[in-house]
Amino acid sequence: MTNATERPTVRHLLKDAGVRGLCLSNLVRTVGSGLVLSLATLYFVNVVEVSAARLGVGLTLAGILALLVSYPAGVAADRFGARTMTVAAGVAQGVSTASYVLATSVLWFMVAAAAVAVAEAVSTSARGALVSQVLPRETRAGARGLMRATNNVGLTVGAGLGALVLLDPVRSSFVVGLLGAGLMQMGGALVCLRFREVPAEVDRSTVTARGHRDLPVLGLVLVNGVLAMNQGVLFVVLPVWLVSRTDVQESLFSAIIVINTVFVVLFQTKVAWAGETLRGATSSLVVCAGALGVTCLFFGAAGGVGVGAGIALLVFGAVTHVCAEMTLAGGSWGAATALSPDHLHGQYLGLFSSAAQIGKALTPVTALALVSTLGVVGWIVLAAVFFVTALLVRPLAAAAARSRERYVGRLPGPGRPVQPV
Repeated sequence: MTNATERPTVRHLLKDAGVRGLCLSNLVRTVGSGLVLSLATLYFVNVVEVSAARLGVGLTLAGILALLVSYPAGVAADRFGARTMTVAAGVAQGVSTASYVLATSVLWFMVAAAAVAVAEAVSTSARGALVSQVLPRETRAGARGLMRATNNVGLTVGAGLGALVLLDPVRSSFVVGLLGAGLMQMGGALVCLRFREVPAEVDRSTVTARGHRDLPVLGLVLVNGVLAMNQGVLFVVLPVWLVSRTDVQESLFSAIIVINTVFVVLFQTKVAWAGETLRGATSSLVVCAGALGVTCLFFGAAGGVGVGAGIALLVFGAVTHVCAEMTLAGGSWGAATALSPDHLHGQYLGLFSSAAQIGKALTPVTALALVSTLGVVGWIVLAAVFFVTALLVRPLAAAAARSRERYVGRLPGPGRPVQPV
């Protein structure tokens, strides 16, 4: 563990060739992803003429497949090497994205969307493990924060390019945009070829799936799933609430997204350092849960209080939400890596990723249903869920820390005997 005064600044982090390579890969890849997010739905609805209902079914099935492969993908990254899996998954994602332009039917759309979702899930699990294989322990937490800030920059640039494409929303424009997105995703993956394949601490051929049997860690994995609902709260529940139950103009939602992006770019690297140890990661998850509870109270209180008060409450909620989002990013990665040896990071990160996807998928049928049905009371119930989750984090983390030798053996490296939380 490094002291706060000894932690490298962003400038010093970027002097490391490994950090620069990972950030460049993320930037190129997420520009492509931002293009896809801004274009794909409109392309399939307006050009391919897929109905909204079938679009929803296709995306849901794709999400389920992605959920199912996250953990096995992490196991594969541990066994075959994170670099190999990252490059293969990224190239597959780019090719699948580019195949959108060939879609002429609902079936083609569903197959392509499933391929994109599966490749992205594999890439996510492998990239988490790649950090451990490329960077020394003392820079990993900060580098993860910097990579996440880079993600937001890339997504924003990609969305801006998508907006330019939509100035002339004809098939040829969509084709150029989606092909460009696919090339960017492939390019981001190929950047990772510059990294050497780092020898594992153990013979990779002996690595097997064991994370799903690690019951103490599974408790924290479930907590991660609950906290991952934060994305749905912001992007699904809040817009519906803003339009239907507040006196605030819909355009404020765009301002809230800007606040979110700016905070992540400016502060994610500093916040991520807390995930350097299990104690810090645990504190981050507690802060995340508490901040989400406060966010729900702010958002709920904005209903029917007038424009001025409503704007103030929603902005306060946006700030506490992005604090929760940043602490979750560092806390979940930190907990997964602190509780597993380097050669098992892929599968433990895959477990946390699977739980996060479950949380995101359940948000519309839980959080949105609560708020739509109960109004302010629904927000209070959501806040209570997050506050209770905050109380569970430390006991679960402590139980996981006590059981490490039983489940994964003694964790190697400086400071790795997991400290009490």
